[in-house]
Amino acid sequence: MKKTLALILALIICLFAAGCGPALVVDSAGDQPDSNLTDGVCKTVNNDCTLRAAIMEANVSDDISKISFKNITTINPVSPLPPITNNNAQIDGGGNVNINGSAIEGDNVIGIEIKDAKNVYIQGVTISHFYWGISIHSHTEAQRTISLAHGLLK
Repeated sequence: MKKTLALILALIICLFAAGCGPALVVDSAGDQPDSNLTDGVCKTVNNDCTLRAAIMEANVSDDISKISFKNITTINPVSPLPPITNNNAQIDGGGNVNINGSAIEGDNVIGIEIKDAKNVYIQGVTISHFYWGISIHSHTEAQRTISLAHGLLK
């Protein structure tokens, strides 16, 4: 009974509050982009979901987008990840995910860039081997709120 009430409450919150965006579950350590930004599904040409593809999908969603990870511990992008540009994006690595920038050539490479987005939440990820672990760019004072919880910048 309690589980049923919790589910109903969660659905009510999604419908009447901020909305529920797509479930973006990264299930590949690859670095391919999303194959179709108009379908609301995180999927590359290899039929999996990479962090790059998940960020791309989160950027086109009008609702809260939560990026989580399934059986992924290390992601080694070969080029800078796209910036997070949409409000209410959440990245939850569960304390087990390392985003490692050592394969990216160039100077001043950013691990996760937040660009003109507010209410971005990053939790449980280690961001290593980037010049800047997290970079926040905003044109307005109201958009400068970010939370980094249980993460580590190396």
